[in-house]
Amino acid sequence: MEEQQMNRCEPEVEKDIRRCLEPMLAYANAIQLEDELANPPDKLNMAAFHHQVNHRQHFSLQGGAVFRHLCTLYANFKACTESSFKCFSLSIRAVEASYGYMCGSGHAAFEQHAECFAEVENREQYVQCKRTASRAMDHATAELGGKSGIDGEQYLDGLCNAMDEYMHCCRPFVLETCGLDAWQLVAKITRESLRVSLPTCNLEQALQQLEVRAN
Repeated sequence: MEEQQMNRCEPEVEKDIRRCLEPMLAYANAIQLEDELANPPDKLNMAAFHHQVNHRQHFSLQGGAVFRHLCTLYANFKACTESSFKCFSLSIRAVEASYGYMCGSGHAAFEQHAECFAEVENREQYVQCKRTASRAMDHATAELGGKSGIDGEQYLDGLCNAMDEYMHCCRPFVLETCGLDAWQLVAKITRESLRVSLPTCNLEQALQQLEVRAN
């Protein structure tokens, strides 16, 4: 059944879907906690921290054992959801957008670059790119729930700007270490993920410019 013809999942069904998603979120949480312990922020806002975990899929550079385990968890998520739920779920769409290509038709390509991505992820310069973007997401989340009174649109703009800076920041390290094909994979999965999770965030021009410069 086409998505546009499907009814939205009822709240109780969404709860079941979120239970299927818990192992993926727990793993993302564990990875994020490792990052925080290795590179503690100036001040940890716990609400922002947990929200940031849910946005980890925006950082599409997954390497080595992380990549393989995420794909195992993704396969388990599909098995948990696709036989039981015949309704439209934004949660399922978001997971599909983030991991469907990486763990599906693009799996061989990502496998080819997985060890190289892992190498980039361990570079201090890349860690700083990711942490700067994460802190920007923290800041946007804190402002949304704080006294500054920013609205939802401004909040999403903040997340989008953080992703734009992240892509510009990490590009040279991916190109230098892994090559143009690897960068194009990162750009592709970023497009797919943001199309669902941040649909108003248009990084297309920036991504195209980066790809042209890479050539």
